[in-house]
Amino acid sequence: RLPLPEGFWPEAAVVGAGLAILFGLSIQSSIRQKRYATKLISVLSLTLVAALSVGLGFGMQEIFANFISGIMILFERPVRIGDTITIGALSGTVSKIRIRATTITDFDRKDIIVPNKTFITGQLINWSLTDTVTRVTLKLGVDYGS
Repeated sequence: RLPLPEGFWPEAAVVGAGLAILFGLSIQSSIRQKRYATKLISVLSLTLVAALSVGLGFGMQEIFANFISGIMILFERPVRIGDTITIGALSGTVSKIRIRATTITDFDRKDIIVPNKTFITGQLINWSLTDTVTRVTLKLGVDYGS
């Protein structure tokens, strides 16, 4: 892992969003300056911007869905750090909740990163939401001859 400070990634996201806004404003400014240019150039540039926007929209669809799901998890709080949960075949304890994904530590002490969209769209069982007492079922087989 890189030795980056703990708060580096949120700051990098803010800088990236700022750069995207500046890029959009520069495109808007260049389109306004080209008003007096040939209409063909402005139509082509608008077509290019529209095509790029559609492509980015399709490309960012999953990331945006995970982002919105992360906000829903933070406000609704169906899971909290330390909760024992089951999602599909995955069971474990919630160790981190981030804006895009949640980290679950399973019972073999493996960290599994689950996209937040899974918590909203999938079936979630929170074993410790209302009661912290949980149980584990162990199936043991004993041979008759032993």
